[in-house]
Amino acid sequence: MRLRIFKADKGDCLLLTSNRGANVLIDGGMRDAFYQHVLPYLARIHRRRERLDLMYCSHIDRDHIWGLMALMDELVAWRVHEYQIQHGNASHPRPEHPRPPDVAKIWHNGFHEQTDLNMGDVEDLLSNQAKTLSGHSDPLVQSLASGVDDLAASVGDAIHFSRRIGEGQLKIPLNPEFDGGFMYHYQGRPIQVGGLRVTVVGPFKEDLMNLRVEWNDWLRRNQRELGRIHRRTRGGEGTFGQGDLDGLLERLSDQAGELAQTDDVASAVDALAQHLSNKVLGNRQKVTVPNLASLMLLVEEGNKSVLLTGDGHFQDVLDGLELADKLDASGSLHVNVLKVQHHGSEHNTHLDFCRAVTANHYVFCGNGAHENPDLDVVDAFLDSRIGTPARRSENAQVNQRFKLWFNYASSNAELETKERRHMRELERLVRRRGRRSRGRMRYEFVTQSHRAIPV
Repeated sequence: MRLRIFKADKGDCLLLTSNRGANVLIDGGMRDAFYQHVLPYLARIHRRRERLDLMYCSHIDRDHIWGLMALMDELVAWRVHEYQIQHGNASHPRPEHPRPPDVAKIWHNGFHEQTDLNMGDVEDLLSNQAKTLSGHSDPLVQSLASGVDDLAASVGDAIHFSRRIGEGQLKIPLNPEFDGGFMYHYQGRPIQVGGLRVTVVGPFKEDLMNLRVEWNDWLRRNQRELGRIHRRTRGGEGTFGQGDLDGLLERLSDQAGELAQTDDVASAVDALAQHLSNKVLGNRQKVTVPNLASLMLLVEEGNKSVLLTGDGHFQDVLDGLELADKLDASGSLHVNVLKVQHHGSEHNTHLDFCRAVTANHYVFCGNGAHENPDLDVVDAFLDSRIGTPARRSENAQVNQRFKLWFNYASSNAELETKERRHMRELERLVRRRGRRSRGRMRYEFVTQSHRAIPV
């Protein structure tokens, strides 16, 4: 089993290959990063006459789905071109980008199922809400507008993604093991994918059903609120005032069941409320609704294992592993590779998780955007291996050598100033802890487009 990590901007993109040669693409990152760093490698797979046996989209956020959307767009363009050539139109223009490999099937919990036919209403409301917020003079509120607008774009991408893979276009089987419906944790046999044994760790079916209710409740509440503000502004009262702002901020704050938040939104709300000085790791109430719906997998081949967590919450991961009978008597698990959830965000990880799940390789996907990977999260993982006895894991493998992988380095030219500054701070932390580890801890900040991890 081999795992390759790609530069994906602020998102995730990995490729898992079984010993039999089956390829599993895990999320797609952001669109520009996909074209620059991912597609050239995938084109090599096509030239070898291989395919993607599975394309797995963990959830609908743009930093996971947008690259996959680009892949779908390229497949459509190439199928049209090949059809034209095969039917005598030799002058049909060749697509601009290299041909990606064909996709045998897709695992993805579609937005249509999550919203119960209200897709367009959600997208329209988010777009209108972003426009309303962008009219405010406060730069923090404008940051909120940017976050909501990004989420609106993610919703649009998710709708487009569902149409691309459907019967009318690419006709790629969706969640065939679940008859085309939601994929969720179940206690049956692992799913076989080219020699890989895949256990669906999460989400749970009841959580998905609850999320549908929350999406629609959010839609009704915010339609009323936004309509009230629009009526006031049309009535000549100017831009909305502090009372209106407080109402929207309350709805955009990090409460369980609230949709309209991304990392931009959460950061702006935290700044306004001055909560940053009271950071608490693993607060599930600050994890967004789409992230809580992340499709999470434990992949095994022989005695090797990879835990793929999407942007899920640590407690959901542990609950899913326990129900799948993957934890030992002490509630712990050691894997070869852990893809750390949500780019190392503070809201998705806790020291308890770091102590319960240990790994030979810890993969952090994040380029410093939104201060991810979070320094305290990285510290927690390191404490679980080389910290004080009270913070160290009780797993039998705790004293083995391990390695941290980061898919960006501060020297990467495409980073913005703020992102570069955070990555430098992260590098200083990791180097400092590494020097004190007596050789047990290794690390790599990847500078090239992709890097293979020896699972």
